[in-house]
Amino acid sequence: MSGGDESSVYRGESRQQRRRRERSTLEQVNREQDRQHEEALYQKLNNYHAYNFRGDFTLVCPFEPAPESSVYCFQVFTSGTGTWWVTDAMTPAEGLVAASGVAAGGTAWWRTSIGTAVGYNPVTRRVELVTCPGDSGQWEIGSAAGRLHCTVVDGDDVVVFRLQEHGIWEEATRVGVAEILRPPQPEPARLTITSAELVSSQHLSRAVAAAPEDGVQLLGFQGAEVEVVVLAGRRLVAFDTGTRRRREVAVPDDVDAAWNGAEYAAHTNTLALVAPAILAAEPPLAEPPADEEATSS
Repeated sequence: MSGGDESSVYRGESRQQRRRRERSTLEQVNREQDRQHEEALYQKLNNYHAYNFRGDFTLVCPFEPAPESSVYCFQVFTSGTGTWWVTDAMTPAEGLVAASGVAAGGTAWWRTSIGTAVGYNPVTRRVELVTCPGDSGQWEIGSAAGRLHCTVVDGDDVVVFRLQEHGIWEEATRVGVAEILRPPQPEPARLTITSAELVSSQHLSRAVAAAPEDGVQLLGFQGAEVEVVVLAGRRLVAFDTGTRRRREVAVPDDVDAAWNGAEYAAHTNTLALVAPAILAAEPPLAEPPADEEATSS
């Protein structure tokens, strides 16, 4: 049948049949357009890589409405609105340590100088308050696997606690300070050594591994696993309690010798590749040069 005779096929159909046919044709066209759009989007996704952070975020900032009031309110910024707003929540928090802030389970947490930790959840708009499970003079909070943790010095050990429901702390693990600070054993230079050299090397190893006289300074941590972070003299050591893996770096010489970790900030590596994503309809960063416009036209 030629194209000119195609209209004769539908000449005898009713108006309702014609509308139904046109609607069916339109649906087929829409489905085809959707399929083409999905294929084009899939092709773009294969050409891009995304990291494991989301495009939307929320910032929470505690502040004192009156100086030295020891009462804190919270300001919240959301990327979706692009604005700051002040919540109705208020909480007593004497000596809140701003640099101790960590995120855990959708709640922003800070410790205080009186052995408490304050948390604010921007979704539920609720404030939480928990107390230190041990010596509040030697403790620090951190986040692991999306849950609030804390580390406490207990004699020669560092104890890690995990926050459960209803503000109850559960001991997760403990590790000796000597194990945290133990340096990696160097390879022997030769197979035979004298007894005097052996005694000397053992004494040196014990001296390096021993904790400094003024103890260790606990620092905050945040990551997928529990990693105890301590400052011992000029050594900054991160110890994974699960794998027993140790990472260490020396504090740079240009940092004040009296530095106690006050400006230290926990950081989570966000470079692990996950399912890719694309932000559509983004404007170009800059207008093309005039000569390129003339060429393209």
